[in-house]
Amino acid sequence: MLSLLPMGAFAAEYNDTDGHWAETAIDRWSGYGVVQGDGAGFNPDGNMTRAQAATVFANLLKLENTEGALPFEDVAP
Repeated sequence: MLSLLPMGAFAAEYNDTDGHWAETAIDRWSGYGVVQGDGAGFNPDGNMTRAQAATVFANLLKLENTEGALPFEDVAP
């Protein structure tokens, strides 16, 4: 039954995306689990960090968590 519902039905509600030009895309991709907010909101006009970009790519590619496999010296664990 749940497979009949559009993925957007499970999109997170962010208090800072209403009326934003990217609201539809944010809702769609959060519904697929590709992007997510930080607990306080989504911050749609903020800068994306390297870690956030890596997370988005990993989510898109459905990569498994390989914590510590490729550590960066300039990023805390």
